[in-house]
Amino acid sequence: MRVKHALITYDQGVYAAALKGEVRIEDENGFALGMEGGLEAGAKVFCRRRKDR
Repeated sequence: MRVKHALITYDQGVYAAALKGEVRIEDENGFALGMEGGLEAGAKVFCRRRKDR
């Protein structure tokens, strides 16, 4: 599964916000994830609002 598929499954609004750059998508270690990045089963993904927006 890719990051974008996980976001769409979770919430279309979060996916739209990520596309607009309003949120930063990170893994459990705080590293940024791209929308085309792959996820393993059980991966934790976090959405953080960008402070500069």
